[in-house]
Amino acid sequence: MRSRNFRAVFFMAKWWDGHKIDNMIDVWTLLMNLPRVIWQTRCNFKEIKKFCKMKFAHVEIWLPYDGQYQPRQCDWMNGLMWTSTMRDDDNGTVFRKATEVLKDRSRWMYWEFLVPATHHLENARCYAMNEVLYNKGYGKRDIAKFFPGIRHIVPNDETRNICSEFSVWFMVIAKTIFTKFKMMSPRLMAWEIYRATDELPVAVQEKKHERKDDREAG
Repeated sequence: MRSRNFRAVFFMAKWWDGHKIDNMIDVWTLLMNLPRVIWQTRCNFKEIKKFCKMKFAHVEIWLPYDGQYQPRQCDWMNGLMWTSTMRDDDNGTVFRKATEVLKDRSRWMYWEFLVPATHHLENARCYAMNEVLYNKGYGKRDIAKFFPGIRHIVPNDETRNICSEFSVWFMVIAKTIFTKFKMMSPRLMAWEIYRATDELPVAVQEKKHERKDDREAG
């Protein structure tokens, strides 16, 4: 039986690492959404501080390994991660092995979800695969989707995604957190998940019993 779990995984921007686009997304999405957060929290400085710490510039959907043989209930590190990216040699909506993506796990945080019904997650998988098969890449013009006033005048091709656009659609189809699609940045997406769950994201790391299970399975 396939797992009904998935994770929304967020990559933390970090200054002086050479990733200028990440830093730009970090600063812009903070300034853009800070007034909204101040209003939503009624100037609750503890909550505003949490939002400011969500320096997320990228998001991916993480599905566990669900082959015929499962070494454990949810085998995450042998699973796949789905997103839209122009990092490294990838361009557009792609899926990759989790071990290839999570090279610096200190930069990744996640929320884990249990999908209400198996067919909801299967529908989301079909959406994800369709986007990979028919995507037309991720161009620099697509970064304009982060800017509310500009994104309405940028030609919008349904087969061109930004990472949060793909991820929000996945969660809408999986009927998890988001009930309808709304364009948002990774930072705002993380904030909305936090507001819905009242839980902060968890750092990506393998637990000791998971590594033990790997040895037993091998």
